[in-house]
Amino acid sequence: MPPFPKPKFQYTYDVSAEIDHLRQHKLTRAVPAKAQDRLPIATWNIANVGVQEQTVDDRQLIAEVIAWFDAFAVQETHVSPSSTTAPNSLC
Repeated sequence: MPPFPKPKFQYTYDVSAEIDHLRQHKLTRAVPAKAQDRLPIATWNIANVGVQEQTVDDRQLIAEVIAWFDAFAVQETHVSPSSTTAPNSLC
C-alpha cells in the first residue's frame, strides 16, 4: 500500500495528557492487565511507520500502548525489502 502523504499542518499535543487519555481508554475498553496466568497479545496497523519521522513524543505514545502487552506486532511498516531491522522511527 502506498504511504499516506504527510499532512500539511503541524499537529501539536501534550504527551502527558495523551498518555492519560490512552490509559483511560484502556480502562474503558477493559484491556486486561498483564498477569502470570495470561499472555496479552496485540497487533497494530500503524500507517506510515518508517515513512514519516516520528517525534520523541510520538514514540512515547506508541510505547505506552505496546507496554500493555507481552507480545506485540506492528503492521504496515515501511522498510527496504533487504532490511532486517525495525524502522528508525520506532527505535
